[in-house]
Amino acid sequence: MSRKKVLLTSLIVIVLVVSACALLFLHIRNSQEPAAEPETTQEESTKAIDFTVLDYDLNEVHLFDYSGKPVILNFWASWCPNCVHEFPSFQSLYEEYGDEIQFMMIDLVDGTEETVEIAKQFLSENSFTFPVYFDTTMQAATIYNANAIPLTYLINKDGEVVAYGRGALDYETLKNAINEYLIQP
Repeated sequence: MSRKKVLLTSLIVIVLVVSACALLFLHIRNSQEPAAEPETTQEESTKAIDFTVLDYDLNEVHLFDYSGKPVILNFWASWCPNCVHEFPSFQSLYEEYGDEIQFMMIDLVDGTEETVEIAKQFLSENSFTFPVYFDTTMQAATIYNANAIPLTYLINKDGEVVAYGRGALDYETLKNAINEYLIQP
């Protein structure tokens, strides 16, 4: 083989290997099995832990600002396909229960792949109106072990974490969980 053919073949092999590794990395990072249904935390409820995030206007907000009201915490990022997949369900449920339940859609802002600007543009382009908060310090993510997203917690009006779900949750699953754990008859 000529030297040019060997170099060209080597270059093609290197590009293919690097591409395969990149695709494998993206697949592993973004693959989440959808949760069948939210799991209860324990026989006895766990008290929620307070954290500080920024609201859409970049004002500090604390979880405990919503004491006495049920809260849905959802950890997400705009680059996460499963997060984006469940957003229409959250939007519909926000429109249905927004007066009774505090929705806290917490964007995990790392400053590089996910920024406040990227998230705001994504929300604007998709016309989502549920309340969005930015975890720029990763305080909430650390406290609630959001090492894989999407991740959703249900906190009752007494401030107890009563259920959670890892992975994308569909409308029916979320609605059933809301009715079972958050809405008092």
